Amino acid sequence: MSSPFYGNAGGGGGGGFVPKSPYGSQESPSGGGGRKTGMHSLRPVTIKQIMESSQAFTEAEWQIDGHDVPSVTFVAQVRNKAQQATNTAFSLEDGTGHIDARLWADSNDPDSAAGGEIENDMWVRAQGTIKQFNGKKHVAAQRVRPLTDKLEVYYHYCEALAVHLELTKGPAKANGTAANGPAPTNGSANVHSDYAMGGGGGGGGSNDYSHMPPLDRAIMQFIESSGNSDGCHLTAISRAVGRTGATAEQINVALERLSDDGHVYNTLDENHFQSVNAS
Repeated sequence: MSSPFYGNAGGGGGGGFVPKSPYGSQESPSGGGGRKTGMHSLRPVTIKQIMESSQAFTEAEWQIDGHDVPSVTFVAQVRNKAQQATNTAFSLEDGTGHIDARLWADSNDPDSAAGGEIENDMWVRAQGTIKQFNGKKHVAAQRVRPLTDKLEVYYHYCEALAVHLELTKGPAKANGTAANGPAPTNGSANVHSDYAMGGGGGGGGSNDYSHMPPLDRAIMQFIESSGNSDGCHLTAISRAVGRTGATAEQINVALERLSDDGHVYNTLDENHFQSVNAS
């Protein structure tokens, strides 16, 4: 049986703990009809999954496992980098496949270098949307950053696998078996996470950020309590959580971490942030 987690280079993941993710907060539907994920869900995937994604028609949302994927995040090694004045093109490989990604420079800062700190053979995390031109898929990257911890590679594979299992097999029962699938056999992975358990953190209700650092948790709680459909401006966030003694630099780092982990996304501009759990 073909697996989206093993490609040309063989297996690429180890074990690990998978914390809460906004993608796992969507209940796995039992039937068709309607959108199957939130509009701004950021799904962890492998390159093989991206290459096997499909559209119902030309302008439709790309789908993986029958679920819409407005945005994807994946880890990969840079095989080639071509930097130009306005953008940087990356050739990326993760052991399951190969794909090109293009990161554009900040239009508000003509002197900025898109991905300037990234070099060939580095492992990176990329975030963006799936595109296709002349029948060839690529990723329009919104962010590409170097990995500072190689364990993030294995963590990501576990995370992508957990989401895939929950969407294809259904939430796990208390004993760890899938609700809509057979019990795991010897040698199969028992993914113990909030994706698989299916009970934690439904869209907008009982979001639990207790696993987060205090500053990240305070930011998420402030954004979600604001009730603003456009999210919160960086200034408002800084004013609210700055009372905890956090510096502007610490707040910016926390917001970048929350964005990389798929908890928040930009709305009106790069200074407005909204929670993916916002209804």
